[in-house]
Amino acid sequence: MKKFAFKKIIRDKLYQELLNDKKVIVDKKVLTKEEFLIQLKEKLLEESLEVKNANTIEDLKEEIADVIEVINSILKFNKIEYNEIEKYRQKKFFKKSGFENPIYINSISMEEDHPNINYLLENKEKYPEI
Repeated sequence: MKKFAFKKIIRDKLYQELLNDKKVIVDKKVLTKEEFLIQLKEKLLEESLEVKNANTIEDLKEEIADVIEVINSILKFNKIEYNEIEKYRQKKFFKKSGFENPIYINSISMEEDHPNINYLLENKEKYPEI
């Protein structure tokens, strides 16, 4: 028998199928609430990367569905209703709009007395000075 590192959460039905398979041994850990939330967030990153790497419309649809499923689980875990999140989304949309235009910003040059320069300077990992 060969053993493989897995190190992630999986969907409940898949977990049950693995447990029922006589040719599989599952080494598992029951997570604390804090650990579970961390793993849900890790799963969201994993699924988001799969969206990024999707090559067909069908793959894209499937991966977006996975992202939505993980988001729904995070909401349920935190007892947050989807309509609460939708209010935040709408508020941001009305303030900043969405992502309809295919514009990519390479860099921004800003005067040192600009009111937003401190935000950029305080977030050097995200906006390194060049």
